[in-house]
Order: sequence, then structure tokens, then C-alpha cells
Amino acid sequence: MAKVFTVSVPNNSRLKDFILVNGKNPTFKYDKTTKRFIATLQSERDYFILSLDSYHSLLRKASWFWMNMLFFFLSFIGIFDSPDRRKYYYDFEAKINLHEGENSVLVSEIRDREKVVSLETMNPYEIEKNEKVYDKRIKKRKICLGLIKALLIIVGLIIAAAIIIIINS
Repeated sequence: MAKVFTVSVPNNSRLKDFILVNGKNPTFKYDKTTKRFIATLQSERDYFILSLDSYHSLLRKASWFWMNMLFFFLSFIGIFDSPDRRKYYYDFEAKINLHEGENSVLVSEIRDREKVVSLETMNPYEIEKNEKVYDKRIKKRKICLGLIKALLIIVGLIIAAAIIIIINS
């Protein structure tokens, strides 16, 4: 028999975009009475795995450089580009046991240097990972992108100045 459980996230949290339940993204709906985003799910097992998928965009794909350059040019040479200032990603995984009756979990973000998430539930659970991972690859790739973008802006200014000089002469 499938056990029903709810996962809720506070309204002001960005976590709802990163939460995975048993490896899948749940669909959250806003509940006006509790002012939270709530997903109601079912599981055939006696537990479910709650995790976060928040890897930094610079670590996601092999084509990270070309995607960043595309968005750099599409945003009018970076004027409207919103940089991701994080140098870390979240690593969180918890196994939450289910019992008969009501099963609910409230996931809250912690503003801490090491921990990422806190859970509020009446169900027994085991947190396997709960940390922010600082990755040196992100820092190196950001420096590389910053230098290339600055170089492209300088080259663009030189080309614009050359065009103005040619037009005026």
C-alpha cells in the first residue's frame, strides 16, 4: 500500500527549485493558509530519500564556457547579466522513514556557514549529508570568465573607437 506524505517549503525559500524526492523533482503548489509551498507525494517503500540538486551552473555541463559567452553577448555585453556570486553548492541527502497516517516534512534553509537545511518532522530520519561544498573549480572558472569578458569589452571599445575615427576622417 502506498504511503502518502507531504513536503513543504517556506514561501521565501529558493529550496523548492532544488529539492529532489527519490531522485525526481516534485511539483509544489502554494498553500495560502500555511503560506508555504507544498508537494503531496506517494511512496511504495517505508521511506523516501530527500536530496538537493543545487550544483553551480559552472559545474553542470561540459559546455559551461560557451553557454556563459552566449548569455554574455545576449545580455548586451554583460550589462543585464546577473552573475551567480556563489562559490559553493549544496550537498544534502536525508532518508526519512514513513509510518501509517500523516507524514509531513518541513524543509527550511539555514543561514549557516557549514549546514544547509533543517528538517522538521515527527518521522524518524537520518541525515547523511548536510553541507555547503566550496569548489575550487568554480573559483577558477569565474576568474577565467571574468578575464575573457573584460578582454572582450576592451576589444569592443577599441573596435568602436576605430569605427568612429574612420567615420570622422
